[in-house]
Amino acid sequence: MCKPEQEEQAKEDWQQFATISKEMDKFLDKNDTDVFLDLLRQRTFFEEKIKTNPEQSFIKSPQGQILLKEIIRVNKVLLQKTHIWLNKTKTNRDVSQAYESLGYTNQSFRWDQKF
Repeated sequence: MCKPEQEEQAKEDWQQFATISKEMDKFLDKNDTDVFLDLLRQRTFFEEKIKTNPEQSFIKSPQGQILLKEIIRVNKVLLQKTHIWLNKTKTNRDVSQAYESLGYTNQSFRWDQKF
């Protein structure tokens, strides 16, 4: 790949990385973990492409620096939200395990019956 093609590819990869990061934030807010994790895999793919492309002139440009600042901002938000999500998930699991250890289960109760 020649230098202009590498420059264009780097720009596209950085833009895709930013777009996917913003989408991850949206789906984390919706509590849609399946889509969030799929987007995380896609973002990891673009991260690897960025790392392997030796061309870094886009990210050093003024436009690239603006995009990088936005990515950093979104990443901070994602980090906070994923910590909250993981803590909630762990708490829910711990509560569930605590009830199960006490012998509380709903196996004998029919939740679909009419009252």
